[in-house]
Amino acid sequence: MRSTFVGSSRLLAVTLAVAPALWLGACAASPRQRPVEGGPVSTGAGSLEATRRQLEGTWTLTKFEVLNQSGQLTAVRAKAQLSYDAFGNLTMKGVLEEPLPGETTVTSAPALVYSGRAVIDTARQELLFMGVEAGIKPDPSIEAAIALSARRKYAIEGNQLTISVVDAQGRTTTRATYTKS
Repeated sequence: MRSTFVGSSRLLAVTLAVAPALWLGACAASPRQRPVEGGPVSTGAGSLEATRRQLEGTWTLTKFEVLNQSGQLTAVRAKAQLSYDAFGNLTMKGVLEEPLPGETTVTSAPALVYSGRAVIDTARQELLFMGVEAGIKPDPSIEAAIALSARRKYAIEGNQLTISVVDAQGRTTTRATYTKS
């Protein structure tokens, strides 16, 4: 009788030792029933990613136009550089070389230095300046002309960037044309 008891206790011990291993092996990871899908990342022409890549770099002002008293855009001699980096930071440094329309002299503070984030709205083709900080307080007439809080329309054609400040009536008040350096 004793041998039956020893044999069955060995069998029980082996079963208790092997059963957890078999049970854990049965719980192996399996693929999800339903795969998780992310939205497509658009990188084609006109996409946010493509526009960021086009804007990235340093741009040199080639033409600056300001709305005059008769409602026409008039060219004003100015020098400026605009830089946009891969993180959406925009920096601009510029100086007027002649008076704005309606002014007789170059303002007492003709320089413009500002930086901040530029958010791109590809659907409206607009740049929105966020948290812009002016390094130098510009003359009020320059500040009115560039209107940091105004909407800015952009157009990129090859190595040319055009940024137009648009007022509440949808009228372009200034237009700056840049070439990529």
